[in-house]
Amino acid sequence: MSPSIAVPTPSSMSYRFLGNSGLLVSKLGLGSWMEYGETKSAELWYEIMKTAYEHGINFFDNADSYGMGLGEEYTGTAIKMGINDGTWKREDLVIATKLGMGTKGFHGGSGPNDQGLARKHIVEGLKASLKRMNLDYVDVLYCIRPDPYTPVEETVRAMNYVIERGWAFYWERATCRRGAWVSLPELAIAWCMSNENVSSVLIAARNLAQLKQNLKALSVVEKVTPEVKAKIESLVPFVPEVAKPDGTEKRRTKFL
Repeated sequence: MSPSIAVPTPSSMSYRFLGNSGLLVSKLGLGSWMEYGETKSAELWYEIMKTAYEHGINFFDNADSYGMGLGEEYTGTAIKMGINDGTWKREDLVIATKLGMGTKGFHGGSGPNDQGLARKHIVEGLKASLKRMNLDYVDVLYCIRPDPYTPVEETVRAMNYVIERGWAFYWERATCRRGAWVSLPELAIAWCMSNENVSSVLIAARNLAQLKQNLKALSVVEKVTPEVKAKIESLVPFVPEVAKPDGTEKRRTKFL
């Protein structure tokens, strides 16, 4: 290994295969979610990504809708900064992004094909995401929401198309499971990490302090024993389920 590349410091981070694939991702993943108009800098995001990487996180999640595309831009700049600083190489990172919501859907100005899972938006949307991140490919491409207007076959064919061209290595549906059962972030994250059916738990951070608080979950996981789970779930019964449609998947109705 090149001595110029930093190796993540030893931590209690472990890795799981993503779904049924052969891709190993850290049990914690870091998401670049940010609100529209939120003030953040690429330099700050690099420090957050770097700190996460030094704690063993290799899975970094994005979406075209995060900050109306700004989240992807910051991630791309941070990746380049890390390569230039010798913090990581591109192959050290598992970069994911999600399509479906678009970059203009929440604040007007979107056209009838700027969102959804039609072939047109998947191909054009991924090209735009790669341009914002200044990357040749992403490791994982997700469908962020179901699209009731597009045949599943069309979406699958479009996903296979971008994979065949090397713009993405894997594709999957993003499924959100609800049910945070305590208010303490570390315990909630640790509970999710203790679930063997979960490949990687995506966390977010607006600053380093928040990231470091979330990373404390690494020392809590082993304490979430079956007995502890049973006690907590007896107080707040929770049965994981696929999130129900929330209406955002039907925003294209106005164009029909």
